[in-house]
Amino acid sequence: RFAEGKPKWSAVYGYQKDGELEYIINEDSAAVVRRIFDYYLHGQSLPEIIRGLQKDGILSPWGKNWTPTVVANLLKNEKYCGDVMIQKSYTVDHLSHKRVMNDQSVVPSYYVRDHHKPIVDRKTFDMVQIIRSLKDLHKGSCQYPYYDRIVCPICGRKMVRSCSQEHGHPPVWQCTPDDDFQQCQRY
Repeated sequence: RFAEGKPKWSAVYGYQKDGELEYIINEDSAAVVRRIFDYYLHGQSLPEIIRGLQKDGILSPWGKNWTPTVVANLLKNEKYCGDVMIQKSYTVDHLSHKRVMNDQSVVPSYYVRDHHKPIVDRKTFDMVQIIRSLKDLHKGSCQYPYYDRIVCPICGRKMVRSCSQEHGHPPVWQCTPDDDFQQCQRY
């Protein structure tokens, strides 16, 4: 069923379930989702977005106050642009019901594009993902002006700025790692 692009239903803020497990837009909560994407796209931080939502009396999907984690998870959820990622996680042990994130080494995951009607257009969603990745300090990419413009002269992949953990070592630009990464580092 997953290989055919038929996901199981999971509750998503902004959508409600149709009888056939279809994602139908709930316009009241979809307006909040659009507002969150718009605020983030225009430079507001997660705490600023939360303050704005609380000021207007808008509660989180669980009827509580918003948290940065809830807003961050909402911003990265591909369902808002109409796509579905099937099997993001899987159950390792059916006795303990332990779930782990799927790295596709054991169980395949499937990405279905244009599965349902989007709340946010794809261009807005993609721009928010770029902003999110640039703000992620763990990835080491803090090259706002050059993002997606500098490519490796050897392999043609995007180059990212990374900082070494050693004291006093200057930042370096390197191509994004994959199977051929070692080849490019020799030059």
